[in-house]
Amino acid sequence: MKKLILIICGIMMIGSSFGITMCKKNNVAVAVLNKVVGGTLTTSGMTWSVAMTDGVTVHGRALCTSLQGTGFGVVNTAIADTVDSGVNCFCKMMGPATSYWVFANEYADATACDSGCASVCGNYMAGTATGCAAIVTMEDEATDMCLKFRSAVYDSIW
Repeated sequence: MKKLILIICGIMMIGSSFGITMCKKNNVAVAVLNKVVGGTLTTSGMTWSVAMTDGVTVHGRALCTSLQGTGFGVVNTAIADTVDSGVNCFCKMMGPATSYWVFANEYADATACDSGCASVCGNYMAGTATGCAAIVTMEDEATDMCLKFRSAVYDSIW
């Protein structure tokens, strides 16, 4: 069944310019990554929102925690939605669907993490973060940090 859903979503994405294609899985909307670069980032405290160039808005939360990330773009299902302090920046998409926390960055101190984490989350989602290649094709997933980040977020939707 999972393969059928992926095939249907893949067909929907062919020729599409949308950043997110909505599909159904067990009556839950699942966002599927497509090939869109860029968006307008808005942050407020530890929340972020990206108005993608195709008109879809993706929003979420940032969290600085003492729990270490095991690698960039790695999902952590053990992080609770609590207030914490630390140097490790995690990001979570809250809409159009909810994901688990994904590791994005480690800072030198907690103050730097608190002031920069939400921007890092949004910039990786928008595909505009430093070090990201243009997301033109899906073929270079291993070396494209933004695509790797987005894929981890979308793959961890629950």
